[in-house]
Amino acid sequence: MVKRYWIWISILVIIILVIMSDQVKGAIDPMAWRDDGEWEDPTFGLPSTSINSGFPAGVVVGGFGNNWGGSMQRALWFGKTANDFMDRYTITSTKRTWGSSTSDHNNLQLTSYAVDIATSGEEGDRILKHIMQRFGATYEGGYWYKINRGGYRYQFGWKSDQDHFDHIHIGVRKLS
Repeated sequence: MVKRYWIWISILVIIILVIMSDQVKGAIDPMAWRDDGEWEDPTFGLPSTSINSGFPAGVVVGGFGNNWGGSMQRALWFGKTANDFMDRYTITSTKRTWGSSTSDHNNLQLTSYAVDIATSGEEGDRILKHIMQRFGATYEGGYWYKINRGGYRYQFGWKSDQDHFDHIHIGVRKLS
């Protein structure tokens, strides 16, 4: 009888821990990845800027919900994570009016947001490895990588073409 009681208590504790895991993870590490995009500060304290700003690029508020359909905080998380890892500001581009009209950077895309992280060579490999580990995915560059997760499409470009050897591109788009 006592043994059965402890088994039920153990099962109950495990269920509670699973339910609370995201809350506990966020309390322990406020920069832990969250599929729900609900960080305490959706801008992560990054500076505000305007569309087409040069380096350093910062937060551009706009699009649907004034957060580009929820894509803004998800993309900024990668930039902030890279900044913290490198102990310097690395974001060189966010929203802009020029370039491809289908780009996550483009201001006409109201449910997408993108960040470019300035880097090169082995440093870029280390940054990419770090942010991908924190995100919970595996990608080492050399091609375009897309993954759908939590209602959003994430696009990564590092050494993926001739234009992506001096920065890591991370684009996020809300799926319909």
